[in-house]
Amino acid sequence: MKIFVERPIATAMFFVAVFFLGIYSFLNVPFELAPKEEYPRLTIDTSWSDVPPEIIQTQITSPLEEVASRIKGVTKVTSNSRIGRSRITLEFDPKTNMEFATLALREEISRIEIHGSERQIFDRQN
Repeated sequence: MKIFVERPIATAMFFVAVFFLGIYSFLNVPFELAPKEEYPRLTIDTSWSDVPPEIIQTQITSPLEEVASRIKGVTKVTSNSRIGRSRITLEFDPKTNMEFATLALREEISRIEIHGSERQIFDRQN
């Protein structure tokens, strides 16, 4: 402490340097008030050639949504049905074991009968 009293100019220069270093750091450090959170997702794509969206919705999308919403860890289910295609996206809690969720979803879907669907594609996004 004695050195700061004996050398006032050096002390002032030190505090000025710390002040400007703080300003520089504040301006150059990335700062986010609400960082965007990425949730793990699974997407189910199905196709049924040239079938109207209303039939796709009732015979494919709705049954798959019902089954998918029962999977442990699902926080959000969104879907889109259009001519010949259906896409269902499932968002999961970040702590969900996605390997287990994928297996559980495949098992649940295999238990229901989906009329006319030609294929089902699972796409996992973390």
